[in-house]
Amino acid sequence: MVRSTARGIGAAIARRFAREGAAVLVAANEPLVEQVAGEITAAGGTAAPFVADVTDPAQAARLYDAAEQHFGRVDVSVQNAGVITIARIEDMTEAEWDKVLAVTTKGVFLCCQGADAGGGLHQVKGERSFIVDPHAALLRLADAALHPADAFRRG
Repeated sequence: MVRSTARGIGAAIARRFAREGAAVLVAANEPLVEQVAGEITAAGGTAAPFVADVTDPAQAARLYDAAEQHFGRVDVSVQNAGVITIARIEDMTEAEWDKVLAVTTKGVFLCCQGADAGGGLHQVKGERSFIVDPHAALLRLADAALHPADAFRRG
């Protein structure tokens, strides 16, 4: 399952996984995923589109249900989605701030929960793997959030 595959890096990741023989659930919050899945299929790969807002817990959970229905299981979950607002901190609205955090942090959190519903994040195999530690991720997020605020100074 590759999240945020409607364009750019996410679409490229999905195409590459498909070229390497993976069946890919092409997921994003817009119908353009149908085009990307169609391109993968036309090139001989296996893909299914899925439109979801991963900041919504129910939709994030359905994402993994869909992957399992289409392909039997989820072996890899790529969290590629991100939102950025280019603005000076004093010009950024609270709604813009909330959207950035919802997509780039809450969306990852909810998708990790969905991927781990059967304990999948902890049953990794192979020479290279990692286990997602949500507690460490939260500490790093809180620390990272402070750096822009530390650098901000009024005129």
